[in-house]
Amino acid sequence: MKTSLDLARQLEAPEISVSDACVECLPTSVAERFSGGGVGFYFGPASPLSQAVGLGMEGPMEDAEFARMQEFFRSRNVPVSISLCPYADPSVLDAIACHSYRITHFEQTLVRELPAVEATHAVTVERVAPAGLREWARTVLAGFQEFGPMPEGMEDLFAVLGAATRAQPFLARVDGAIAGGGTVAIRGDEAICYGDSTLPVYRRRGVQSALISARLAAASSAGCQLAMACTAPGTASQRNYERAGFRIAYNKAMLAPGVTASSGNV
Repeated sequence: MKTSLDLARQLEAPEISVSDACVECLPTSVAERFSGGGVGFYFGPASPLSQAVGLGMEGPMEDAEFARMQEFFRSRNVPVSISLCPYADPSVLDAIACHSYRITHFEQTLVRELPAVEATHAVTVERVAPAGLREWARTVLAGFQEFGPMPEGMEDLFAVLGAATRAQPFLARVDGAIAGGGTVAIRGDEAICYGDSTLPVYRRRGVQSALISARLAAASSAGCQLAMACTAPGTASQRNYERAGFRIAYNKAMLAPGVTASSGNV
């Protein structure tokens, strides 16, 4: 397996590609590219996917480009949010330091080679047909309700995530009842697993593990050589992916301005 910068570039690309596919399907969303390989995505004022990804992954980012990235978000009245890979060019770190950003949280990027090893689970998993995308989106969002109310329009966005080009959404059932969902998107030789969600009443019953196995099998069948996923550090999701053979490739910092835009320092 590749290491360091080469692997990081390979893993950041599918994240950008999935968001690009969503932009193509949502007329209200916007993407803008910057020097050094970064992309800014806007999916609405409260969407967690409205962020800058891949900054500095293909080379230096000039000060003027960093300012343009900030204006991309500020002109749409949304906070600047940066998903920063630890292998980003040092010029991005310099810009972040100059503009007083703070770390809001971390995110693990995990990876494993394919083909997948088949696993047996009591949970049944099924591929979602286009007619079932709304049900799938509602299921996934319901699994996140403990973190607070979802912003308006999130069901539409998740339905698009499930329908994105070469995306394969799955539902898991326990005793015939819907228990959770997840998606895998195929991007060339890589697959990215995302949208993992288990309804609270069905947790600790192998739902996510079954969803991971089904998606890895789908990725293997599609000819993928590598699979990736992102989780919060130290969570049950991270442990489930590690049990499925994933390892941590790197830890990303999620950043936001540390002071208000009115101060003139961002």
